[in-house]
Amino acid sequence: MTLEYRDRYVAFVDILGFTDLIGRTTGAAPIVKLDEILSALDVPGEVQLEGIVLGRIGDISSAGHTLTSFSDCIAVSTENSEKGLMNLLFHLRAIAFRMLRLGFLVRGGIAKGKLFHYEGKVFGPAMIKAYELESMKAVYPRIIIDPAISKRALEAEPPIEIIFKRLVRENDDGYFMVHSLWAIRMAADSEDGFVGEWRTMIEGIAHFLENEAQRLVSKPKELDKIIWFKKYFDWARDRSWVDKINAPFPR
Repeated sequence: MTLEYRDRYVAFVDILGFTDLIGRTTGAAPIVKLDEILSALDVPGEVQLEGIVLGRIGDISSAGHTLTSFSDCIAVSTENSEKGLMNLLFHLRAIAFRMLRLGFLVRGGIAKGKLFHYEGKVFGPAMIKAYELESMKAVYPRIIIDPAISKRALEAEPPIEIIFKRLVRENDDGYFMVHSLWAIRMAADSEDGFVGEWRTMIEGIAHFLENEAQRLVSKPKELDKIIWFKKYFDWARDRSWVDKINAPFPR
């Protein structure tokens, strides 16, 4: 392999409360199993195994995908292409959602530029940019995207723009973030809504967020982050449209 920088998409992601997460993996009866953490970081099965063909993008599973984890941080990079960006967004959405189900939130930044990422080693201008987005701009438990990337995706020819909009959400501050609660929003919009395992999962997440809010009541800055995410969660699970549909026809 030639040792040189390559243009790549890269995400720097911080798992919030990682020390507590590791604490749950130890002891005689660990609450969290090691394979659960590994599964949370893995490429989504529908991308890795079956492949997803999205119009002219092609199979996004062949996008030079590389992941490195160290301490409470994760670096994920893909090739500088449309399918590389789609691959990255799909994977980050899965990581954030899986971590939430384990009771942990994530924060991160996505950038594009010169990067060296090989055999566990990752560095370069793009990595620094992604880290700066995570540490100085993300603020809340969200994975934000460099505005230059968002602008390019929104101006791209179909189906890029449409797919991008389905994978992200725009925030009040102008940043687009990975839509980590997409699956919950889709279930909320379905006819059946939250039944069985879905109901249990939603109740579990709500309980986790309530506990976090109570735990951080004396830490306003940290509490603000939980309140922000709870508003996002409440929007994602909202099924008030059902009440409107079932309301009596006005006379």
